Amino acid sequence: MMNEDQDPLDDRIKYFIESQVDADNVCTAYVLVATIQNYVTTEQKFFTICPPEQVTSTTIGLLESASAAEKLRIARQLLEND
Repeated sequence: MMNEDQDPLDDRIKYFIESQVDADNVCTAYVLVATIQNYVTTEQKFFTICPPEQVTSTTIGLLESASAAEKLRIARQLLEND
């Protein structure tokens, strides 16, 4: 939740991502996904956040690309272990 005095353009997630890469790189889109669990009820749900100006097709594309990359990583690991 954003404070009233916080600049809506102050995207701390974007700044964090950019701080992890070379200075000549900029973050143009992102999706942050986390699993949240209620330890009383053990109910789990996803928490997602992306920039408010980001279009839905970009968000879906990022999620699909990340899913495909992770599946490929797991498949390669399984093949190496055989």
